[in-house]
Amino acid sequence: MIQATGCISIRAVNATSIQVDRIIESVCIDVRRRTCTIWADVCLANFSGDEQTVTVFHRGNLRCRNVTNSAWSAGEADGPDLAVTARLISLHETLDPIEIIGHESVRVADVRYALWNGPTDLKPVIPAPDRSDVPYTAWEVGPLVARSRQIFRLKLEATPECYNTQIGQGDTIYAYGDSILWQRIEHDLRTYTGPNAEDYRLRFLEGARVVPNIFEWLLVSPDSSTRWVTTPLSYNLSPRVVPDEYQQTTHWFVADYSQGGAWHLVGNRYNAFTLKITPAA
Repeated sequence: MIQATGCISIRAVNATSIQVDRIIESVCIDVRRRTCTIWADVCLANFSGDEQTVTVFHRGNLRCRNVTNSAWSAGEADGPDLAVTARLISLHETLDPIEIIGHESVRVADVRYALWNGPTDLKPVIPAPDRSDVPYTAWEVGPLVARSRQIFRLKLEATPECYNTQIGQGDTIYAYGDSILWQRIEHDLRTYTGPNAEDYRLRFLEGARVVPNIFEWLLVSPDSSTRWVTTPLSYNLSPRVVPDEYQQTTHWFVADYSQGGAWHLVGNRYNAFTLKITPAA
């Protein structure tokens, strides 16, 4: 079995009114503890005159918390969410700078985003048993204020069953963009016969994917004892230079879909990167 993880996917019923400016995913795989934690920062705009809701999908069975305020509000206590924020701010000093503005907003690449003030514990739209893997987990994020830009960070943690499916022994792992993961979810749906199978199939058809203008994927480690080798297998994912402070613990890749006309297929953008991850010798 090919061990494969990937990124979140954003879907919206009123997709023409939602623009995702940027998604930043920071992924931490701990092979000793057999855990995978994902911090997903989403910068988006609601251009409509009404409040909107988006649905966030990820392949497999994961738990989710909204950590927007603890991650981006100035003056909060130290912790892993702020450690991710400090890393992103440092990395972005020379690319689309990030600045925390008080307790209510963040500026990314000269664009200001209000912090989404949603509930901390996000329940999946389809309940999943704790000890089973499922085709995907989805959470609703909203309401998103009309005619505004907002940022939110979700902290996703894979269940042991999801870890076994997507990471396994951690020998060779493939990370895919959401367009490829979407195809994998379709396959999972055809073979899934567990609880709420019909609900998973019906919900999968709702709304339309919203591809971010810029997508960033980071493989991060809490310390330098865990080393990885990352090899892009698609030309649309570019490695970025990492400052000395984080060189041993960070792999950083960026895809700029807003400028990538050559990557459009039949006029549509596709987040379809492929990345190979192996432990360093």
